[in-house]
Amino acid sequence: MILSVLVSLLVLLIAYWWASQGLFDAFIHFVCVVIAGALAFALWEPVTVGFLLKGGGFDGFAWGMSLGGIFLVALFALRFVIDFVTPKRPLMPRWANLSFGGVLGLLSAMLSMGIILIAVGHLSTSTELLGYTGWHRSAESQGRPNQDEPNSPPAILMGFTQGFYNSLSGGSFAPLLGNATLASYRPGIAQDGGSLYRDSMREGRGNSSLSPTGFTIAGFYYDPKYSLRNGSVGAYAVLLSFKPESFDQGGSFSLSASQAKLIAPVDGGAITEFPIEFSQEKKTDDGRSMIRYQFNTDSSYATLENATAEGSVCLVFASKPFQDGKNAVKPTMITIKGLRLELPKPDADALALGRAVENAGTKIQIAADETAPVIPANELELDSSLSGMLLSKNALPGTLQENGGSIFTGAATHMKKSKDAKTDIRNVFQDSTQRIAKLKISKDSVTDLYNVDKTRKIAAKVGYAGVPMLVDTKGNLYEPFGYIWVNPDNEEWEIYLEPPKDGFTVKQFLRAENAGFIDLMYRLPFGVEISMVILRDPSKPLTSASVLGTATLKVEGRSSP
Repeated sequence: MILSVLVSLLVLLIAYWWASQGLFDAFIHFVCVVIAGALAFALWEPVTVGFLLKGGGFDGFAWGMSLGGIFLVALFALRFVIDFVTPKRPLMPRWANLSFGGVLGLLSAMLSMGIILIAVGHLSTSTELLGYTGWHRSAESQGRPNQDEPNSPPAILMGFTQGFYNSLSGGSFAPLLGNATLASYRPGIAQDGGSLYRDSMREGRGNSSLSPTGFTIAGFYYDPKYSLRNGSVGAYAVLLSFKPESFDQGGSFSLSASQAKLIAPVDGGAITEFPIEFSQEKKTDDGRSMIRYQFNTDSSYATLENATAEGSVCLVFASKPFQDGKNAVKPTMITIKGLRLELPKPDADALALGRAVENAGTKIQIAADETAPVIPANELELDSSLSGMLLSKNALPGTLQENGGSIFTGAATHMKKSKDAKTDIRNVFQDSTQRIAKLKISKDSVTDLYNVDKTRKIAAKVGYAGVPMLVDTKGNLYEPFGYIWVNPDNEEWEIYLEPPKDGFTVKQFLRAENAGFIDLMYRLPFGVEISMVILRDPSKPLTSASVLGTATLKVEGRSSP
């Protein structure tokens, strides 16, 4: 509130001042502001990255000080030169001075204050500035940055400044060589200045900057079939390795969803996306493990605790925003805490992204368990059927959706088989690059989630948050994407092709402990061979997982051309 009032008064005061100085002076000052702003944004990144970011305490102020400093120095220099070469001013009618001079003065004030606000917003300080926050993350927004007051004076000024210089960078001020415009290479400067840049731990007091030598990009991956925990499919992932110099003063590293952005330049701007998931390295007595989480609350941060050695963080982005519409594009850049880097060509190996998320890109090693039973072929098999259920296109229950005779998303409970139901819907969708595998879970199955085996008690060891995962001979993990619960006691079916409230966990599957069985479904690419089934709590190191059973399931075939 205080910042809004202060900014409004300053803008009006500056506009009145230049109106009183006359139209010619107001015009000269407006031109100087425009040129000084263009120089500031053009030199902002080269000066900051090339001269100021050195891994020290000043890094937190480098971005803001360089933008504001370049703008003010350029503005004063231009005013000095122009005032020197134009000592005399033409006389203008009073009405022209007050009207047109006032408009030019207002535009100068808005651009000047917009640049200064963006600069101040790039200083490592509290997320709240004199009562103004701008952007925040919350559980209601599913952890994504959301604007608080879009119509407040600071937001309007920063947005106006961003739009003005974005237009100039693609028009009269466009670079002579290449297409590196402000709009496509540095999108969202108003949002970053609004508070996204400062959205770090301890209400913005964490480290908000990185030096170019503080981390490396260890890999860039793309998997159009990767299952995200919010139910969507398709992802990009960037594997990053952070050095101790990038850690906070307290000895830990932290990164919020607001401080990372995947960028795909397009004509007139860019498509950007914040990460929605991440995995972070955690060192245990048994070695290194990557733990997978979601950016779904205001307290979701990727963190590293060991300040004496490098640590890995893998950021996962939804790929759908880059593929919607006719002009599908590929991301080519990423910004991390203000620092923009070019990305390598994405690794499109169907298993590479999963390895990056689960084990920092290296092969996953899971110790064998000689006490683990063998899962028979009829309890782990390739099968995309609806486990005996009949569905009709004209009366799909719940939120289930179909395409071409197959359901592909949604959920439905308490379904009963109707004698009048047509067999329009025959199976669960599987594309030409993969097959669906079903793992049978019941009190009588080998896959024991109910501690029937009193000696092993796998579910009791792992806990209710345990998720049954398939492991192939190369150490790759496969998480379930859905399940079908068949309850013969009341002749009901339950189908989930999206994560339920409790996820695909032991807690969710307790419903089948004394009633029927569950067919847990996985998507497997051609050419893999499943060798075991494990139970793992995704919030704990992989070393804490237990083997439910061994298996031999080969997915033979090849993708259709």
